[in-house]
Amino acid sequence: MAVFHVFLLVLVIGIVHHSHGRTYESESITINGTDTLPVKAPAPSNPQKNYDYFSLVLQWPKSFCNTGAVTCTSPIPNYFTVHGLWPQLYNGQWTNCNSDTKLNHDQRTKLNLMDFMKKYWPNLKSPGDNYRLWEHEYQKHGSCFSPFQEQPLLYFQKTVTMALQIRSVTNILYHSGGIWPSNREWYKLKAIEDAIFRHFNFIPRLRCNYAGGSGFVQLYEIEFCFERNGSLRDCNKAGDFTFSKCGNRQVQPDPLNPVVMFPYPL
Repeated sequence: MAVFHVFLLVLVIGIVHHSHGRTYESESITINGTDTLPVKAPAPSNPQKNYDYFSLVLQWPKSFCNTGAVTCTSPIPNYFTVHGLWPQLYNGQWTNCNSDTKLNHDQRTKLNLMDFMKKYWPNLKSPGDNYRLWEHEYQKHGSCFSPFQEQPLLYFQKTVTMALQIRSVTNILYHSGGIWPSNREWYKLKAIEDAIFRHFNFIPRLRCNYAGGSGFVQLYEIEFCFERNGSLRDCNKAGDFTFSKCGNRQVQPDPLNPVVMFPYPL
């Protein structure tokens, strides 16, 4: 009996040693219809997070491609493309997921049949590898938020639905503000914001970056903000900023109302 107790103690110590201090949830294994001893399963590695609203981020392809940091494949689209749909918090803090979820073959096939995805959500660096971009956006911005957990296609469908509400931003900027891509003209950020506001009656958020070589500040992204129910909202609601990374490396005639390039996609 003493030998049996020693063996049992060694077995218990071995199990504790191999757990490495991890926290587990209990589940049962069933063999031939009979419940056996419960075993321990790892807790979810990508717990659900909270968010207040959605930010649909559209990017100007020329401004993405001309910084010198990436190499894009020609032809560069002459319309705004989707960067992603990002659940956000009112306090401005980033809330991202930590997931390595992969799109399976069936999901990839369904996405590939969506003409909108291929045209308006391309991987500008590698158009033939759109899945890598789509997977990345879901892993980082969809996989830990309700109702998208374990439902990648629902995340992409939500993004497409919101993007279709915006339609052609390039035409909106032209018809509402006389703003058109050009390598010679400079536009005030406020004029770009006002043109979008006149069309939608909602304030967007603008992002800028810098052209490689010249260092000129240029319009890079436009964010459209949506309530969780899918209705548009002002992006400066609850004190949010409207201009991001639009500081100026060149001399500005009016630093409080900076001007930017809106480069033509040659």
